[in-house]
Amino acid sequence: MFSRGNALCLAAARQGRRFLSAEPMIVTNRVRGVGSNFTTEMKTGGFEISADEPKALGGNGLGPNPMQMLLASLVACNQATANAGNHNIFKLPIAKVEYKSLGRFDARGFLGTADVAPEYTEVKIEAKVFPEEGASISEADVAKLEAHVDKCCPVKALFTKAGCDVEVIWTVA
Repeated sequence: MFSRGNALCLAAARQGRRFLSAEPMIVTNRVRGVGSNFTTEMKTGGFEISADEPKALGGNGLGPNPMQMLLASLVACNQATANAGNHNIFKLPIAKVEYKSLGRFDARGFLGTADVAPEYTEVKIEAKVFPEEGASISEADVAKLEAHVDKCCPVKALFTKAGCDVEVIWTVA
């Protein structure tokens, strides 16, 4: 089930329209889940996903752990934000963007064995932009795209508001 905001975004995309609007486009996402042991089976947006811990830590090894999913969400949101910005504003000839990321947190916070923050405290992402075949993209253009993602990525905003040091470095391949 889509919210009105999701429906407006989908309708605009199907018609090839830009997502520029003065009207609010409030999007409501829903997730349903069932958990047993460390495993959580979830449904959202018509997809089934699993989160778990490795067998060595008592899980069933059926999916990434929640912290890995959170980091993956940040990478995916960088890509979605870059793509939306490129589609609506920049029009760069981008074939793909490759990402490498790492996140650090003190697991004692999650385990409750020390009075430390349980969230990521440091995240680094490298985003390498590949131009379409026969095209070129300048470092200056990638810097503008990077600034757009930095300003508009909602998942990055959550990390930043949580006090996480997020460093994203964009380069041209």
